[in-house]
Amino acid sequence: MNTIQYLQNTWRTFNRKRYTWPLKILVTVLFVYLVNRNLGYGRIKPVEIHLALLPVGFIFLAGAANFLFQVLRWQLVCRAYGMRIGGALAIKTMLFGNLLAFVTPGKSGELLRGVSIPGAKKADTVIAVAFEKVCAGAVTVAAGVLAALFHAARYGSSAGQTAIFTGGAGLGLAAAILALSAVKGGVYKLLVRLTKEKAALFAERLVPKAGAATFWGIAAYSVAAHLSVVCQTVFLFAMFGSPSISANIICAFEAYAFMVFFPFFIANMGIREYSFGLFLGKVDVSRIAVPGAGGIAVLASVSVLAVNMVLPALVGLVWWLLASRKTGEGS
Repeated sequence: MNTIQYLQNTWRTFNRKRYTWPLKILVTVLFVYLVNRNLGYGRIKPVEIHLALLPVGFIFLAGAANFLFQVLRWQLVCRAYGMRIGGALAIKTMLFGNLLAFVTPGKSGELLRGVSIPGAKKADTVIAVAFEKVCAGAVTVAAGVLAALFHAARYGSSAGQTAIFTGGAGLGLAAAILALSAVKGGVYKLLVRLTKEKAALFAERLVPKAGAATFWGIAAYSVAAHLSVVCQTVFLFAMFGSPSISANIICAFEAYAFMVFFPFFIANMGIREYSFGLFLGKVDVSRIAVPGAGGIAVLASVSVLAVNMVLPALVGLVWWLLASRKTGEGS
């Protein structure tokens, strides 16, 4: 069974058991609690957090901006693969993709985001999502490497920065091989011989035949989406007690890059808390008003999860259930 057939079977299973997925979401929430409880940071004691309307509003605004930039990027990616979709369909498929990402390890279910696009081939939609994720991941890792370089120069290097440097070098090498394979150079011929054309054909198909303006647009939206979530995280760090804005910015960039190398957690639960705590704990946080970097990490992670994942996932679930009911009543 190839990858496309596996994803199609997953979709059919989801379609047959759509009413069991709300229960799975509740189970996932329980899993979040169990993971956070065993992170090793100890219990988070109740703290006095002064929530002002403006910072909270900015956090939701940053989450909305992040979603908007992802929608715009998705439209451009679809256009690059010959699929033109309107704003409403782009939003609907993105919301549904958030739902699938929320309930599958490594967000792998999001590859099925575009299966409902009329007239599109399922294989093309899967490849389009994969290409979009590659672009987003490249921006995240590149920004994380720059932040890690600055962090290492200012505070000293640690295991977190080493992991980012190592992972970034590995992904850079993979990207170079992919690029050389797509243009049918010497690497392309080597891959053809080693894989009987499978890897070479995939590399060639992954990169869409589009103009430079489309690629620059995808890159720009990827940068904008990443900056939105980083700004949101920085505000959360500050709201929960981390006083250094510069350290918060560096740690946010590093943490999101670090998460890219561990793509097997459900909605990044567990690894997000660990990443936030790992990098916040390596800077000067002696003036923090809450019980240590771990407390900030858990509180900020839960907030990011709620605003950027749970809320869109629930909206996508409701939209999908209503559409399914309407289709059932019309048949």
